[in-house]
Amino acid sequence: MESHANTPTRHGTARERDATDDPSLYASLADERRRTILSIVDERQAPIPQAHLVRLIVARETQESIDDPPDAVVQQFESDLHHVHLPTLEAEGVVERTTDDAVGRTDHPLWSDSAFRTLLDSQALADPETTSLTLDALASYERRAMLAALHTHGSSSPDVLASTVADLLDSPRNPDALEASIHHCHLPKLVAADVVTTVDGSTRIRYTGNALLEDWWFAEGADT
Repeated sequence: MESHANTPTRHGTARERDATDDPSLYASLADERRRTILSIVDERQAPIPQAHLVRLIVARETQESIDDPPDAVVQQFESDLHHVHLPTLEAEGVVERTTDDAVGRTDHPLWSDSAFRTLLDSQALADPETTSLTLDALASYERRAMLAALHTHGSSSPDVLASTVADLLDSPRNPDALEASIHHCHLPKLVAADVVTTVDGSTRIRYTGNALLEDWWFAEGADT
């Protein structure tokens, strides 16, 4: 098993990680609706009956009145909430359902992390699509290490980047295998998020970044 003890966390440090650094949490929050759910739960603070939560989500996303949303829309949202989104958020430990089927916050560190909670505001740092793509890019220790290296050096050749990532992760993986993983798996996600680009016939990878990375991930004091 690979060690990730040296993987940079928010604002580029190797501070001791907590549950807010788990890549699976980032993958969960890459879904815009899940961020909407958490935003509503956070605003209300007290547990919200699931049926009412569905109507609040519909109203937030469709601009329909909370009192009379279309039945078909409510049913679809209710199914997605019950079968997809709540199980995912419960698995991450950020929400819980009460015995009377209300949804509320847990004691997960996310809720006491003011910087992390800014992500729940759909326009606080970036537009929703950019936020989703960036969080998906950060949902991997390897991609975080790639971004940290490129943020520091500006650009890198693929082989040097693979070596740097291996050092950051203290990884025993074969450098050629890691370079192949970077090329086929991780680089496409970073390019899709528009935070890196390839230049010189793909012989170099260049950091381009975005406001969310600069003002949230790499910003000093971003985890306080």
